Amino acid sequence: MVIYTHERHFHKLFDLLDIKRSWKPKNVPSHTMINEQDTTDELGSQQASCFRSAVGVLLYMFSDLVECQFTIRHLARCVTSPTTRAWEILKRLVCYMLGLSMDYYSVWKSSNTTRG
Repeated sequence: MVIYTHERHFHKLFDLLDIKRSWKPKNVPSHTMINEQDTTDELGSQQASCFRSAVGVLLYMFSDLVECQFTIRHLARCVTSPTTRAWEILKRLVCYMLGLSMDYYSVWKSSNTTRG
């Protein structure tokens, strides 16, 4: 038995961050500046709320996205006071997930159509 993340979780992330499904996916989930000290400004209240919601969705999907776990863990540490850099790291991760959503959706869709 194989369990796949439902496509609605991907779509929720894309909508929260205003990521267009026509954009080209990133090749790797992590950003190069993830290990650097973050001295950027904190996000405004509305953008911080979107950040927290997106990280909540990612934490729900955490166990299914093994290749993204390092970045999700880093973003979860930023939830109390998200910064501009954390926002960029989040957007990069979700852009990486554009490619995953197509893979997950096609496998999920084909496995549901083969049930009798």
